[in-house]
Amino acid sequence: MGPLPSRALLLGPFLVLVSGCIVIEGPLDCRNREEREVIAPAGPDVRAVEVHALAGDLSIQGLPGAGEVRATGVACGRRRRDVETIDLVARTAGSRVVVEVEIPEAARRRGARLDLSIAVPPGAALVVTDSSGDVEITGVAAVEIDDASGDVHLEAIEGDVVVVDRSGDVVAIDIGGAVRVDDDGSGDIEVRGAGAVTIVADGSGDIEIHDVVGDVVILDDGSGDIEVTTVGGGLRIDDAGSGDVDHSGVRGRIEIR
Repeated sequence: MGPLPSRALLLGPFLVLVSGCIVIEGPLDCRNREEREVIAPAGPDVRAVEVHALAGDLSIQGLPGAGEVRATGVACGRRRRDVETIDLVARTAGSRVVVEVEIPEAARRRGARLDLSIAVPPGAALVVTDSSGDVEITGVAAVEIDDASGDVHLEAIEGDVVVVDRSGDVVAIDIGGAVRVDDDGSGDIEVRGAGAVTIVADGSGDIEIHDVVGDVVILDDGSGDIEVTTVGGGLRIDDAGSGDVDHSGVRGRIEIR
């Protein structure tokens, strides 16, 4: 089934993604605004929700008892005709539901955006790709996110979290599974409460990790301070880069190179 225009759209269960990076011409101007909404019934066959959000802030929340995915947004821009071209569409793809923002490239260059809020069942596994704007995700089963720019805040995630963030801070709080940051270009990383933590590559910014059940592994840190406290497993830092390293309360083996 192909993409459907948003204005009164019903579709199957849940998932979120965002993609694309673009230079905005001039300051953001939201003098023209229009609302968008899609609703998807969350059937038992759907295992994941995928969201493509483009420019704008993104908020996703798991709601206990929710039997649908509800995505609401506010499209805005300096030109009315740009706002009118912004759409929110949804489609089913096997065992997942895709929610996607569509903004023509020319309109994006002029600062057009869609700020998006999505409510999903708490058992949803999310796949998120985001081009620009802050992202906040709470109360879901698991998260994979690829974010070009903007801060990422993840909280109360039942399972694993995988993050690629090229610019902006990353905060992960109360993560039941493992936290893995595959690539963090710039910005701070903060983890408070997780099963395990692995940071594959961090370009610049401080790293704070606290209250981890298992191991903490940092493979490559370019610059910035590292602070690690209260770890049930070991601590391994292969390349600490430039900056201070402080640790306390690590119960397992400590290796810092």
